[in-house]
Amino acid sequence: MKIKRMTATFGNLQNATLTPGTGLTVVQAPNETGKSTWCAFLRAMLYGIPTKERDKQGYMAEKNRYRPWSGSPAEGKLELEWNGEAITILRGSKGNTLFGTFQAFYTATGVPVPGMTGENSGEMLLGVPREVFERSAFIGQGAMAVDAAPTLEGRIAALVSTGQEEISYSQVEKQLRDWKNRRRFNRSGLLPALEEELRTLEGGLARQEEVAARLAEADRSATALEEELARLRRERAAQESAVHAAQRAQYEAAEREYRDTAEEATRLRQLAEGIPPEAALRDGQGQLAYLRTVEANLRLAEQHTEEALQAEQAALAAREDSQFPGQKPDEVWEQAVRDEAAAGQQCRSLLPLSILLFVALAAGVVSWLLLLPDTILLLYAAIACGAAGVILLIVALVLRGRARAGKKDILARYGVATVEEILPRVSQYREKWAAAAEATRTRENVQAAHAQLRAEQEDIKRSLLELVRPFEPKVQEMFGVSAAISKALSIGEKLEKSNVALAGAKRLVDSIPAPQSEVEPSGDAAGVAPRFAPDETARRLAQAEQELQAVGRVRAHARGELDQMGAPEQMRARQAQLQADITRREAEYEALRIAMEAMGEANNEMQARFSPALNHLAGAWMERLTGGRYDAVTLDRAFTATAREHGAVLPHESIALSRGTSDQLYLAVRLALCELLLPEDAFVPLILDDALAFFDDERAQLALQVLAQMGATRQILLFTCHGRDSAWALQQHRSSAAAATVNYLQLAER
Repeated sequence: MKIKRMTATFGNLQNATLTPGTGLTVVQAPNETGKSTWCAFLRAMLYGIPTKERDKQGYMAEKNRYRPWSGSPAEGKLELEWNGEAITILRGSKGNTLFGTFQAFYTATGVPVPGMTGENSGEMLLGVPREVFERSAFIGQGAMAVDAAPTLEGRIAALVSTGQEEISYSQVEKQLRDWKNRRRFNRSGLLPALEEELRTLEGGLARQEEVAARLAEADRSATALEEELARLRRERAAQESAVHAAQRAQYEAAEREYRDTAEEATRLRQLAEGIPPEAALRDGQGQLAYLRTVEANLRLAEQHTEEALQAEQAALAAREDSQFPGQKPDEVWEQAVRDEAAAGQQCRSLLPLSILLFVALAAGVVSWLLLLPDTILLLYAAIACGAAGVILLIVALVLRGRARAGKKDILARYGVATVEEILPRVSQYREKWAAAAEATRTRENVQAAHAQLRAEQEDIKRSLLELVRPFEPKVQEMFGVSAAISKALSIGEKLEKSNVALAGAKRLVDSIPAPQSEVEPSGDAAGVAPRFAPDETARRLAQAEQELQAVGRVRAHARGELDQMGAPEQMRARQAQLQADITRREAEYEALRIAMEAMGEANNEMQARFSPALNHLAGAWMERLTGGRYDAVTLDRAFTATAREHGAVLPHESIALSRGTSDQLYLAVRLALCELLLPEDAFVPLILDDALAFFDDERAQLALQVLAQMGATRQILLFTCHGRDSAWALQQHRSSAAAATVNYLQLAER
């Protein structure tokens, strides 16, 4: 098969086209330009899109991942050459199903390709199913490693044994294992179920014998209990007759007690007529107690009133002062402040000036005598200063004399010797006035409190008299009030107790059943001597009834169990059948085990036949891809690969290699699988998506050379983002020797 042209509206591709050449075509483009999408598109055009895939954590199903980003319906066209004929394949959307429609026809005539459908087109064109194609000739981005699959195993089995690709060891082994597990897997399967049923059946037989024995024992117990129960009932009847007589006597006594208590309660209610409620009486007692407190406080208030009057008179007498007759203390204080200021003022302001003038006179005379004798004006000025100083001194002395006379009058007015004593003398006068005012306020407050207590005393007495006069009208004083309240409370307490006793007597009468006429014991109970006290008889009677009920339940349950278990003969027949089934299933289980062992040995032999060829081819490709560094490759059953360096003893697992070397190892395995598994006449194209991304420059060139050589017999599409790959391809394409097998395409950025 050879791809001629692809046209896609798929994922981020919108009506895009790609025309690969024959041989090796290197398609170079940066990231996000659709290289991986073109690879997925080609696979989808060949094999369709899995519709049962679901999105998972970290993975998006193809049917969702490759929906056109533009919102247009997905469409694809693949033009190819197959068996010498030009064929066109069309796929499109059907409803919400991506690539749900399919057409395949000969390009020249439009005639449908016989037998080709959307499900089998890839296998018809390439000769292998999708799983084999994906594990050999289709290398997706980051998916270089190979894993096992039933179809891959079937393909290998077809090559080394029967030629039937539908045979897969893993599928057959899984089917045998499922059959074997169906018979026994740990504690589940047919055998454990049969064994469990047999154990249950054998347990049922043993249980049946046990239940029959329990039923017989229950029958014997029921007979004994019924006899004991009949005797206890006769004894109970005799005891009830005796109790009935005692109840009659008790009822009559309770009635007498009730009548006596009712008469006493009636008498007390008559005495209590007119008496206020207990709360009011208790409040009256509280008022009596408070009245005594008020009277004690009243006596103290009278004493305090007398003392306050005396203190007031003494304070009023003490505030009189002959120095300030009829004057208010504030007036005296204001005058004293002015007088103190006037008495302290003297004509001292002229003395400094006079002294200064005398100093100027002395300075002028000295200057004239010693320094400037020719300057007569200086002498005159000095004399003038001296004369002015004398005049000022005389004026100051006159004013000072007058001030001293005024000060003497002020001191005499206040009766003090110095100016500093004036204000303290007036302060004493003010304090006496303040003490007299405080004494007056104290006397007024004490008198007000005395009057309030007196009024409160009268209110309490009036209230108490109003309280007791309805039931004691002759009471006039507080002693009688106290006695009346105590008496009323006593009557109330007696009445309350009497009411309680009356209620108790009534409850007692009501609690005792009214006696019936004398009832003689029945014939069965007559002459029976009870073995126990009445309470014990009642307890034993109830216990016997409960035990008989319990035994009845046991009997019913046992009969029900026996009915459900069925006949013992049927159970023993089923037991024999189960034993036979177990023997047959165990034989089947052993046969399956032997078959699985034989299958395993056959698969190991098949692997031994196929593995050397695969390992040999993969080693040869690995030697070419690494320039001889590694020359041996080994794969296990799960296709886990190891590589051995040239001349080394031990191989290296792929996880121990660098990413680039690991990719080269699995590329060698892929190329070997292509050589072994793919039909030679199908010319299956090799698709590589950034498969050389982690190769260094030297090994990348080796890989390109290998692919170019393979391009002589197989179409190869290498998608890459590296400029080195495209540069090599462009150089080879321009060379006349390689122009036919190496092509170069560059995708435009989107």
